[in-house]
Amino acid sequence: MKYTWLKQRITQVDVANLIGTKVKQFTVGDIGDDEENPVNGIEIEFDGEPTAQNLAKLDKELGGLYRDKELTIYDLPTSIHRATLKSVDTGNPKPAIVTRQCQGQDFDIPAFVTENIKDQWLAGDIQIGDIVLVTYCEENPDDVIVIGKVFKSW
Repeated sequence: MKYTWLKQRITQVDVANLIGTKVKQFTVGDIGDDEENPVNGIEIEFDGEPTAQNLAKLDKELGGLYRDKELTIYDLPTSIHRATLKSVDTGNPKPAIVTRQCQGQDFDIPAFVTENIKDQWLAGDIQIGDIVLVTYCEENPDDVIVIGKVFKSW
């Protein structure tokens, strides 16, 4: 699988160490499939498919440069944000599925809930389709927590 980043210095050894996957091909300079209009950047082909989490690590190392593949939940900013409550499964350790939009894409993210959110769900004060506030525990994309409901209008 081939990925492309633009305008940053990094070595093939740096990439292999960071991503944990052997680098098959590493090109710095004029890249791209259009020989008449090349782009100055970095193109890396891995021997195997790196995990989304490792690609996000590489993105951070490259200073947030644009990667030409679809985003994953590991690429999203780990800040407090709003999302839509998509489903609830009270038997699951992460009982909520929330949908977050970023750069025109929808991401369904399993999430923990606070006790207050659980109580509001049981009382019928939160419903599927409601807008909720979501945050990350220690900036970990795997530890998303629904912390509140957004009041839509007065």
